[in-house]
Amino acid sequence: MRRQENITSFFASYVPIYLLSGFNPGIITALIYGQKTAELPTQLITNQVTSVVGIKLNELFGKKKS
Repeated sequence: MRRQENITSFFASYVPIYLLSGFNPGIITALIYGQKTAELPTQLITNQVTSVVGIKLNELFGKKKS
């Protein structure tokens, strides 16, 4: 069972990079920058919401405890 997981993770990780390596130089870098750019709005929203919710939950917990 463990061997199948290793083979699966190998193919999921390295095969796409190997296939992309046949393209022009910089294609993998462009792909990574594109992924990070697409994730940026989600990360900004998530960080802001979790900060506010965390403060609110801490205040509510503090009021119930005292």
